[in-house]
Amino acid sequence: MSTRARFDDIRQVVEVRHAGPTKAVDLTDAALDARRLAAEHGCRNFLVDVVAIAPLFGYLDVFRLPEEIYDQLDQGPRVRLALLVAPDQPLQQELATYYLEACRLAGWQVAMFIDRNAAEAWLAAR
Repeated sequence: MSTRARFDDIRQVVEVRHAGPTKAVDLTDAALDARRLAAEHGCRNFLVDVVAIAPLFGYLDVFRLPEEIYDQLDQGPRVRLALLVAPDQPLQQELATYYLEACRLAGWQVAMFIDRNAAEAWLAAR
């Protein structure tokens, strides 16, 4: 498993990348790092890249994540999250759809992309 959260100074985005076998605890740890970075930099834009993820978690794990972790951002509709997925991974896209629905229920602006440039452009269009 490889998970990384970082702040992109140029794009003003917190970026999280997951690659390889990833458990629910890895998602939580990355979300905590992302939340910390967002608070440090006053950022409300997130790019979550799961193109290379091998999910070892279920639907309930991704559905709970925004409520358990990100709700503490207390930014509601100001949060914008772009989720970058692989075009040829149906399970990944299904899990991503559940995650995006949970984010929408939290009041966030969210979208799923298969193209990184499109995801970055969407986040930049404030």
